[in-house]
Amino acid sequence: MSKLIRELKEQKGYSESEKMIAEFMLENYRSIAAMSTRQMAKKTYTSPSAIVRFSQKMGFEGYTDFKVQFLAE
Repeated sequence: MSKLIRELKEQKGYSESEKMIAEFMLENYRSIAAMSTRQMAKKTYTSPSAIVRFSQKMGFEGYTDFKVQFLAE
């Protein structure tokens, strides 16, 4: 299991909105490739900025960088 996937599953230090984002990504990884931050936010009941902040918290510049690495793993 990759480090990124393990971090998403463990959810250490995540806020409630970050937990919703992580769980959605793990459960719906096939549909993420075509999703924008706005679409992801709608599905996770968060905001587009929360998606970007989550991606940055995971060590990426933004959602697009995070998405590319997540889908590669």
